[in-house]
Amino acid sequence: MQNSYQMSCITSNSRLVFFTYHDFESHHVTGGTRRLLELIRSFSDKGAHVTIFCPKSKVIEEIPNVNHIPLKYKKNGFLPAGLVNFIINYFFVKKQLKQLDYDWSVAVDVPYAIQLKYLGFRKICFIVWQDFIGYRSFEGDSLKNGFINNLRLKTLTRIEKIVLQSVSKINIQCQYDLDVLKGRHPMLSSQIIKKAFLIPNNVNTSWLQKETQTESSMTKDAHCSGFTIMFIGNVSDTRKGLHILLEAYAGTELLNTCKLHIIGGGDLLPYYKKKYSKFKNITFEGSNPSPLSFLKAANLLVVPSLADSFPNTILEALYLNIPVIGSNKGGIPEALKYEELIFELNAEALQKKIVSLLDKKNYLEIAEICKKRKEELTFDWGKDMLNGIIC
Repeated sequence: MQNSYQMSCITSNSRLVFFTYHDFESHHVTGGTRRLLELIRSFSDKGAHVTIFCPKSKVIEEIPNVNHIPLKYKKNGFLPAGLVNFIINYFFVKKQLKQLDYDWSVAVDVPYAIQLKYLGFRKICFIVWQDFIGYRSFEGDSLKNGFINNLRLKTLTRIEKIVLQSVSKINIQCQYDLDVLKGRHPMLSSQIIKKAFLIPNNVNTSWLQKETQTESSMTKDAHCSGFTIMFIGNVSDTRKGLHILLEAYAGTELLNTCKLHIIGGGDLLPYYKKKYSKFKNITFEGSNPSPLSFLKAANLLVVPSLADSFPNTILEALYLNIPVIGSNKGGIPEALKYEELIFELNAEALQKKIVSLLDKKNYLEIAEICKKRKEELTFDWGKDMLNGIIC
């Protein structure tokens, strides 16, 4: 496996092609969407020639030196949107590719990588920003038919295998994602290692640099009722671990000493709101396009995920100087690095961890550790990613 921090090559004038059905404005903007836009802008700024296949987008058209090839985009209530749009754009994309000269094509996650393969793109760099199969196993919680869910996961695993065999390079953001891929496809382990290069996500993104940083100091008394805990994440399933945080909070001494704010929407939100409606210090804000405005007012961000790779919420908290703690699952220990910021994933351990941070001395200690981790994750991510793909 390569580490792009050790690479150095000429990347200006490199020709790269991106492919997505996001227009970066009307679709729901996620951390992954922001990251993709960050890559496109950064590569363009560094002199690379960027072409992107995507629906009409004012955001893309405003980026200098980017060749935009518009795609059609339609939604279908029955078939997956990716499949529908693959079909309706197939012949158009094939025609465009015959006229396009490029060095590398870039696909973020399995659905786009498999489309690039069958559309005829060459030299594909497959960017892994999630445990594609693992995350979807949580979505299966809502499927009553276990046989259908197992068949679905097996089909997706087969698709992932085809992608891993077909691509030329694999970018991962944490060792955890690499280990998961090798474990799920042991016969491809040597191929995966040879193709992979690891680059963690950075703190100093362009969208965060527009935000005002706060001071991570707790001027309140240790057990003041003003201490605010924040959770940010989708609650369509249990993967983000909100149920563990709520269990740790409700019915304990934290009820009288802290406020808990939940930012995020999803299918389980009505259930949680009903179950915890009696607790006045728990506020469900719902989905919000600007969660950072809430995060700035928090004393602590808690990331209790059952599975996560390198959560952007952690990086956002670090950038804003908001202390953050996370579970010992997935790539979270790699993102946070220091054991003082990590807890065992159960309600009792989390409750004890939060209670310890109500002590001002303990709180300020982890605030300093978070500042240190912030410095370690401040680097030219776009440059390293471009080196990793081209070199």
